[in-house]
Amino acid sequence: MKPLTLITHHYNGHDRVITLLDHIASFAEDVKSKLSIIVVDDYSDESQALPQYDLDITQYRVLTDIPWNQCGARNLGVFMSQTPWALLFDVDQHPRERGIKYILHHYEQLQPDTMYSFRVSNYFDANDHQALEVHPNTLLVPVTNFKEFGMYDEDFAGNYGYEDLYLPVMWEMRGGKRIVLGKEIYF
Repeated sequence: MKPLTLITHHYNGHDRVITLLDHIASFAEDVKSKLSIIVVDDYSDESQALPQYDLDITQYRVLTDIPWNQCGARNLGVFMSQTPWALLFDVDQHPRERGIKYILHHYEQLQPDTMYSFRVSNYFDANDHQALEVHPNTLLVPVTNFKEFGMYDEDFAGNYGYEDLYLPVMWEMRGGKRIVLGKEIYF
C-alpha cells in the first residue's frame, strides 16, 4: 500500500492541474512510486480529461453546483483515498520534492490523532491582509481519523476561507492535536 495521497481540487482550473501534474511528474521515481494523486473537479463549466502521466492519478468530478464547494471537494478526495495519510492543498501550490520526501520518510512516526500544517512565506490572509506563518488549508491528515473526526463541515460550504478555520477547531474539539510540520517551507 502506498503511504500518501496528494489531494487537490479545482474549478475551471484544468491548466493549473496540468502545470501541477507536470511538476509532480518531474519527481524522482522512488518518490512518485509511493504517491497516489486525487484531483477533484468542483463542477467546472466543462469536464476535461487529464493527459497520461507516469503517475497514479484518479480524477473525480462533483456533479452538483454548490458555490465555493472546496470543503466538499476535499472531503470527496479524502473519502476516496486508499492510503493512511492525505496531503490536502490548493491546485496552485506546488509541493517541493524534498518536502514530499520528508513526509514519506517520516510518515510512520507521524501521530494518527494529529493534523499537520505547513509554514509559508509571503502569504497573506485574503480577508484582513495580515501576513500568515502557516498556510490555513494545506494539511497533512491521517485518513482514518479525518473521516472519524467528521471531515470538513459541508453545511458550511460557501463561507470561503472560513471552512479552513472551522475544521481545526472541530478537530481539536474531538480530541485531535495540531502541529506545524518542521521548520522548512515545503510548498
